[in-house]
Amino acid sequence: MNRSVNQTLVLASLLMAASSTLRAEPVRNSIVVHDTVEVSGPSEEVIRPNTPADTPLYLINHFFPGAGLCARPVLAPDGHQVTLAEWKRGRGTAQLECHPEGTKVDLSISGLLPNGLYTIWVAYQDQAIDPDNLDSYVAVQALGATDGTQNTFRASATGQGQLSVIHPAGPLLLAPAGPDPVGLVDCLLNEPQILDRPERKFLLTIRCDYHVDDKEYGPIPGVQCTYAIPFFWEFEPGQLKIEKAATISWLGAGKPQLLEGSQAAEGPWRPVPQPPSLLEGSYRLTVSAAQGHQLFRLRTVDALSSTVEPIASEIGDRTGQPLAADASLASPLYIRQTDCHPPMLAPDGHQVTLAEWNGVRGTAALACLNDGTKIDLALTGLIPNGLYTMAVIIKDPANLQTIGTGVLGPNDGSKNTIVASASGEGYLSLTHPPGDLSVNGRVGKCLLDGSLVWLVGTYHVDQKTWGKLPAPPCTQAAQFRWAFQKK
Repeated sequence: MNRSVNQTLVLASLLMAASSTLRAEPVRNSIVVHDTVEVSGPSEEVIRPNTPADTPLYLINHFFPGAGLCARPVLAPDGHQVTLAEWKRGRGTAQLECHPEGTKVDLSISGLLPNGLYTIWVAYQDQAIDPDNLDSYVAVQALGATDGTQNTFRASATGQGQLSVIHPAGPLLLAPAGPDPVGLVDCLLNEPQILDRPERKFLLTIRCDYHVDDKEYGPIPGVQCTYAIPFFWEFEPGQLKIEKAATISWLGAGKPQLLEGSQAAEGPWRPVPQPPSLLEGSYRLTVSAAQGHQLFRLRTVDALSSTVEPIASEIGDRTGQPLAADASLASPLYIRQTDCHPPMLAPDGHQVTLAEWNGVRGTAALACLNDGTKIDLALTGLIPNGLYTMAVIIKDPANLQTIGTGVLGPNDGSKNTIVASASGEGYLSLTHPPGDLSVNGRVGKCLLDGSLVWLVGTYHVDQKTWGKLPAPPCTQAAQFRWAFQKK
């Protein structure tokens, strides 16, 4: 597989982009996935859940799917034919930890074939392709040094095995296709950068190969009918499992966005409100068991801001005048518009104060994609149970004149709503498409291309939204904004 000059330049730019390193508590995985895809019973009998445990195993010709059995039984070092029960006996823990130079990998395994020869491999699979399809593999290489000098171990007489190695940051290979890089990764726990598949999701497997011929083959797993995979560990790149607390650091020029997932339920990752300290390099994250959210991931985005600016232009006193600069934080607020100034009421009926209005905190992350701009918002300090909508305003950076206005997301206003929780938290995740804005102006594929961008949050006193249409007078007020300008 020969890479063109252009692909080499892309690889070099990816190397610069992948220079950020996530460091946190080690990630441990003690769930071993047993693999019977490359072995079979007699007469090409497929291994099934009800296959007897004493079934003798044979190698399958996995280089040529559909070609059937190899002419070789799976033999243990002492010469006896391995049974299904022995094949599935492996147990162990894989621990991965990010370091500046790469990933420290520690393996501790039991239930191996006594005195058996094993090698460990790093593999990435495209999650959009059936994992049993060989085409799903986008990278396969030896753990540690790419020449295979660090990924080998021999089980003890009691079937125990250990391996500890630093897997270096750098190019990813697809063995045995050739030495040309197919992508890059800094830490195995981070998202890899794969050439030709920039927006796909990948699954990391740390796989263990048993060598029936008792030989190792350096940078490639082996030759036809010499090895098979008894088990592997799976990791989702970019994911952290944090039980209590961890110190997270992000080194390099990339902007880190912290996302949160739940172990208890399936669902999308949601952004976590994060303080400016993370943008500066490190952040102490503490997780309580009551939260039920112990899975986290970091990803690089094109722009990220934790600076929320309160907007005071549409609030005032009971006479409709702007608040004085030294106004008390306990001052009750009124909507300040041309023809009216009703009280600013919260959903529970109390009048919102200046302290509540200015109390919003949060993070906005923007990532430029092929189909538009991915936007993730995470907010705290909103008016509890309050209804909000988000708008985008495009400014000319030279004179700050407004050149575009519209709802955030699709022009029908179907995706731009935030309903705050009882504790004042709110989240929004959407993709803003290129093209005409709902009111005036238009944007390109990425909102960050050349303009000053405001993301504006508006509070709706009447708890109603109006799609792409402006809300009626005296029912809303713009409360906060983020400002972005691509440098």
